[in-house]
Amino acid sequence: PRSTRFPYTTLFRSTTATAVPMVKAYPSAAQSTANNTWTIMNLDSEEYDNNSIHDTVTNNSRFVAQVAGTYHITGRVGFISNTNGIRDVGLFMNGTSGTGGTGTEIASSSTPGGPTGALSFVDVATDKYLNVGDYVELEAFQTSGGALNTVAGTGNTDLEMYRIDGGMTNPVVGGSGATTVGGLDGGTRNATGASISGSYI
Repeated sequence: PRSTRFPYTTLFRSTTATAVPMVKAYPSAAQSTANNTWTIMNLDSEEYDNNSIHDTVTNNSRFVAQVAGTYHITGRVGFISNTNGIRDVGLFMNGTSGTGGTGTEIASSSTPGGPTGALSFVDVATDKYLNVGDYVELEAFQTSGGALNTVAGTGNTDLEMYRIDGGMTNPVVGGSGATTVGGLDGGTRNATGASISGSYI
């Protein structure tokens, strides 16, 4: 299964503080990956981006940190059916423009080719401190013996990132009353998610 992800409304309910930086993007069309070569995934569509982290046109493979901090980053690539070789997915930071497999590999995951007639999905996740201007890209690698297409669409191939600094020990999930919990940004909130005190992002 994919790594734990928090829905946007659960991550931050307060209307009085700046939202936690978060973004999720995906490709609208299949992409060909060359055999035995890292291929950068193009992400021309978004589910959300509340901090100008991603551009769907210019360098659309990149998530660029606008706020320094530790981010939870998850990626997935789906491949069409092929039984040969392996499928590998990696997260790379600050790579050379347009060239896969460059920069710093911060996480990777692999699986054998799937059974006949079945799609293959590979998930990868990590937590990484990013300075302002650092960027992360999702890349795919396969050894089927020839070119192999990815599977388009969110949930099939996508990249997601959100900042986790601030001690998320008790995320707000709703309810009522005066119980206080720690927000993602370290501020104090009541059980409905309203801000009580704290220093916000």
